Amino acid sequence: AKKKKKKKKKKKKEEKKKKMSRKGAESFRLFGHDGPYKDCMGVYHEHSSETRNGFVLRSVYRHEVLPVFLYWHSKDQTWALSNTIGSSKCWMFSPDPARKPHLIVTPWKYICPNSKEWREDDRMNCEPRMDGGASRKEELLKTQLVAMESVKKAMNDENKSLRNRIHLAKSLTSSVEKDVKILTEKNKSLLRRRSELLQCLEELESIKKKCKDLTQAKAQLEAHSRNILMKIESKEHLLGKYDASQLQSPLVPVDASASASAGDDGIQVREYCGDDSD
Repeated sequence: AKKKKKKKKKKKKEEKKKKMSRKGAESFRLFGHDGPYKDCMGVYHEHSSETRNGFVLRSVYRHEVLPVFLYWHSKDQTWALSNTIGSSKCWMFSPDPARKPHLIVTPWKYICPNSKEWREDDRMNCEPRMDGGASRKEELLKTQLVAMESVKKAMNDENKSLRNRIHLAKSLTSSVEKDVKILTEKNKSLLRRRSELLQCLEELESIKKKCKDLTQAKAQLEAHSRNILMKIESKEHLLGKYDASQLQSPLVPVDASASASAGDDGIQVREYCGDDSD
């Protein structure tokens, strides 16, 4: 318990020292940059200082809200702006050996995130600010307002994009509805054609059946005609035989009186020639 009390006292003393040091700390305001690092603009308060033989050389400054630092890089001899103190990889720098940031005259340069090229910014500048409560509150309010404006712009842009998307969706739905109507009409016409084709197929099947019946009747007729031809040939053969027998046998004289009497009675006499069945 005693150790905890001692630790609490030490923390309170350190906090008091920090507050006392902040009262006499310097503050600067960066402004003018409207590029990819415009959020880094604002008030910077003294974070730490570099001393040598009791003399303060150059201080490190921290952004009020963001974890961004403005520091002097002794190796490159430049004022730099980045998220790590003393890093040579920075976002912005100015090759000006000024003691304080507000005394910088050489234009600042910033790196482009896309092309990784260094570009010069003549509008960026720095001015001293007193580290008082009212000014600090004003700067905080300004930064909050700027953030709110940026959020508002982003929301407006999103609303515009959403409106454009809704308009595109409406146009697409109307075009899709038209296409659906056209497709339904085509489907109806195709169904009609299908029914017509089915009727034609039924007619073709009936025609095929009739053709089969006709072929069967034809076959029957051919068979009947063959039978008739066979009978005719047999009769011709018999007639030929009869003619040959008549030629070979002697002629018998016919009684003229009998024939005349038969003729008078109305009876016709004919010679036998072939089968009596016909």
